[in-house]
Amino acid sequence: MTALARDPLLSFALVVVRLIAILLAAAAIATVIGMAFFAYDAATGSEVLASEYPGSDPAVVSGHLWRLLPFAALGMACGAAFMHLLGKIIASAAERDPFDAINAQRLHRMAWLALAFQIIAYPVRAAEAGLRAATEGGVIYADVGFGGFIIALVLFVLARIFAHGADMRDDLEGTV
Repeated sequence: MTALARDPLLSFALVVVRLIAILLAAAAIATVIGMAFFAYDAATGSEVLASEYPGSDPAVVSGHLWRLLPFAALGMACGAAFMHLLGKIIASAAERDPFDAINAQRLHRMAWLALAFQIIAYPVRAAEAGLRAATEGGVIYADVGFGGFIIALVLFVLARIFAHGADMRDDLEGTV
């Protein structure tokens, strides 16, 4: 019996992480497809934006959307890749010893993805705030958080710890 079958938490976590990865990838693809439709709509002179946001300047709304959508799609793709790597780590914990060099590399890649996601979030938040101000006449407010930077730092440290642990285990196996 595998550890995954014996550990309901690992089984549940793996299902949830894989589902989130699929949903994020689908959302990124849907956003890219939506951008194509949006470009076609703008090129044909459609009045959809004007009817969707009455009282707003369609050119301003369009500009904010063009700043928002590519970064949002990129952020979702980073999130999907992050979850995919996390799923691989969970699966390796269920199948064998998770403290090996490949998981150290996965954690390192996850740290870079977390950092990229945090950086991508800034233009997304700014475009969202601008879009909200342009369509609702509200005040521009972009929430800025630093939790993603802390997560990236923790993942970089964990990657080093996993790599060091894997090296120590390899050294130990070589002496026995």
